Amino acid sequence: MPLITTSQPCMPGTFKNQSGIHDCTLCPSGTKNPGNFTTFCIPCSSDS
Repeated sequence: MPLITTSQPCMPGTFKNQSGIHDCTLCPSGTKNPGNFTTFCIPCSSDS
């Protein structure tokens, strides 16, 4: 059986603090993940 070594996207509101195959972490309060494969969260805009 082959080992799967591809990175999986994170759910909305979570991020990976490293690229590659790692667990997703919740974004801090008041921030969001700008994309599925990002390694950081950005502040939420006040107009949304």
